[in-house]
Amino acid sequence: VILVHGFGGDHVSVYPIAQMYLENDWNVITFDARGAGDSKDERTSFGYYEIEDLRALASYAATTLHSERIIIHGQSMGAAATGLFASSEYASMVDAVIMDSPFESMEKMFLGVWHEMEGTEGIPDDYVIACGDWYLKQFYGFSFKDTDVMEKMKENETKTLIIGSTQDNLISVDKTTEMFHNIKSEKKEISLMVTRLWLYVQKSFKTTESLKRTPLLQQ
Repeated sequence: VILVHGFGGDHVSVYPIAQMYLENDWNVITFDARGAGDSKDERTSFGYYEIEDLRALASYAATTLHSERIIIHGQSMGAAATGLFASSEYASMVDAVIMDSPFESMEKMFLGVWHEMEGTEGIPDDYVIACGDWYLKQFYGFSFKDTDVMEKMKENETKTLIIGSTQDNLISVDKTTEMFHNIKSEKKEISLMVTRLWLYVQKSFKTTESLKRTPLLQQ
C-alpha cells in the first residue's frame, strides 16, 4: 500500500494508518510529497506532477519489492493526487485506489483561500481564476483544468473506494457523492463516515474494521 499524506502532513502523519495495514500483513510505503517534509521540491502541484511520483513508487513496489498487489491510499490533497493518478495513463500499474476525503479541485481550494484573505471583496471570481490560471500555466506548466478531480473521475476506470465524512467542513458529503457517481469504473464503493478525519481515530473499532472489511482489500 502506498500512502499519500494530505496538505500540511508528511510521511510521519500517516503512521497510524500504516500501522493498521502492517497489522493486517500489508507492506507499506510512505513518503514526503512535494512541498512537504524532507522533499527537495518546495512546490506542490495539487497532484499534477505528483502523478509521476506515484508512478515511480508503483514501479518500485512492482519491480524491486515484487509486490503482488498495489493499492494507493491518499488522504485529502493526497487523495486528489491519487484520483488524478487513477485517471491517468499509469492507472493500470495499481490494482485499486482509496480516496479518503479528496479535494474537489485546485480551483475550488484556491477560491476558498482567496475569499478568506482581507481586501479581496468585490473582485469577481472569474477574474481571479483567469489570473490564477495564467500564472499556473506560465510558471508551473499546468492549468486548473488539469487538476479538476471531479471531472477527471469521468476517466477513472480503476477500482476505487471513496471515503467522506458528514462532519468534514472542507469536502461536503454532496460533493463526495457527486465525485463517486462521476467515477467511470463499475468497480467502485463509497463510505460516508460520521467522524472527522476518521482514519486517524484508530481507537474507533467500527471505523477501523470498516476499512479492513472493504472488498477492495479482499478481492
